Amino acid sequence: MSEHSAQAQVAVSEDVAASSLVLGVDASDSQQQPQPETEPAPTPQACASCQKTLTLTTTKPCPRCHTTPYCSRECQKKDYKTHKKECAKLAQVYSQNAVVKMAVTRVPPKNEGRRGGLQKWEFDT
Repeated sequence: MSEHSAQAQVAVSEDVAASSLVLGVDASDSQQQPQPETEPAPTPQACASCQKTLTLTTTKPCPRCHTTPYCSRECQKKDYKTHKKECAKLAQVYSQNAVVKMAVTRVPPKNEGRRGGLQKWEFDT
């Protein structure tokens, strides 16, 4: 490294340190390389009723709140008395965050009063 580039590096370091004092940021943090974030492996869920470990294929969430996992319909029925108190609150939160998709017909009706085809009174007899 040449003397000029070493001096430039020192000047840049001093500028970073001075600006960090003004901003209230630790200068040592700004020089560190950001570490890639790794998500922890998801922990396996357990049935809310029998505590059996569930997999993606065996998990049956509560149809109302979509948060409490069960292994079967029978476990869901057994746990309903204890779950129903919190289920209403969880269902409200779920419905506020859920994306609602409305069913839409592809072709609009041609005539509001008719469903298509000939009506009885239209036949020539």
